[in-house]
Amino acid sequence: MINSNPAIVLHEILLKLKNSTNKYTDFNGAWSHAFELETRDTINLLSKIRLVFDLYEKTRKLVETNPRLNKERNILFLDKVGLGISEVNLNGDMSNFHKYISDEVLTALSYMADYIGLVFEIEENSQLNEEELVSLIGEIELLISNIIDSSLPKDVQALLVKNLNLIKESLLEFKFYGVDGLRVAVEQSIGSLVLSENILEPQKENATLQGFMGFMFKLKGLFDTINAGKDLIAPIIKHFLTRS
Repeated sequence: MINSNPAIVLHEILLKLKNSTNKYTDFNGAWSHAFELETRDTINLLSKIRLVFDLYEKTRKLVETNPRLNKERNILFLDKVGLGISEVNLNGDMSNFHKYISDEVLTALSYMADYIGLVFEIEENSQLNEEELVSLIGEIELLISNIIDSSLPKDVQALLVKNLNLIKESLLEFKFYGVDGLRVAVEQSIGSLVLSENILEPQKENATLQGFMGFMFKLKGLFDTINAGKDLIAPIIKHFLTRS
């Protein structure tokens, strides 16, 4: 399963960086390798580094709000994690990272992650497995291809592709944001579609549009499965699917 416990994901990323680099390793190369990006893909790299900061902030908040975890020693370890990831120098090396991210710090973070999972019950109901993610992303890519090759007006094509890419990005980043990120993406898509009903209504019999709406309906089953809000998809059903 892909865990939505931010501390576990943070630990996995830092451990990978720790084990695959030394203080002289190129910063850009190290972080790009950790996220399987091309070294020239600066925009995506900075986006992923931002996600690591988010994971750190979420972990720290969970620790600080629990009396059993909110101890001086744990806070000191978290301070070191923060210092270790605070310096972003794409032209530098990993010396700052290795200065603060020691084996002891990673071990402490691992223990905190385990306890967070127990105390806050971050379990399977907020997870998706790898096969489900790959399948959904594959469906999105096929839908995008079909939409681009369809007879739908260009403004409708652009609208549908934009929203599919938004959902795809949330699936690619599910490891970082879990179901909350996916929920936000779907809610934004629903709002966008409802506001654009005037350009969608004339195309309601179009098979490609119906395929898109069928995928949105499928998300209802996904949200039911992971207990993320059974009524989330209702506006889509009300405004579009029941008219076909």
